[in-house]
Amino acid sequence: MPSVIRYGYGFVQGCNLAAEEMGIKVEITYNYTGTFFESPEIKSIADDWYHQGTQVIFACGGAIGKSVMKSAEENKAKVIGVDLDQSSESETVITSAMKMLKPVVYDVLKDYYTGSFHGGAPQTYSVKNNGIGLPMETSKFSTFSKQEYDAIFGKLAAGNVIIYNKTDDSTTADLNLAAAKVIYLK
Repeated sequence: MPSVIRYGYGFVQGCNLAAEEMGIKVEITYNYTGTFFESPEIKSIADDWYHQGTQVIFACGGAIGKSVMKSAEENKAKVIGVDLDQSSESETVITSAMKMLKPVVYDVLKDYYTGSFHGGAPQTYSVKNNGIGLPMETSKFSTFSKQEYDAIFGKLAAGNVIIYNKTDDSTTADLNLAAAKVIYLK
């Protein structure tokens, strides 16, 4: 799914940028599950990762997040949710990579009622049109502030930080990552 792959690319690049700014190295285990369903298999994968020292899992893929949250609860670990603010679903969710649906719905309805709606044409929402974001009101960061978030968001919106969004391959092998090592699982 191109949207899930874009999420993965963005996450890896964000981890790399943060690690560079902090002067540290990070290791990211990257697994494209190809599914959106809660399952014992996904929970088992999460259990294994947490037992091996993974601190947080970005559970991008619909209901797979429920499996990861169950694992995180049992392993006293953390999760990053996806699509909407999932903080109410588990105490383990430290933030969520959200699709900001209100602006999308507003834009589509406005275009429809003003006669400028072009149905069937794909629309991409990003930082530039407030189509994505983090729920800073409910996020549980210990050292990342709203001001820091706003500064990064501003750099992204202005084009000062470019996120490569390849959508035809779920591997991140072609990214130039200085501070993040990606272990891609197939």
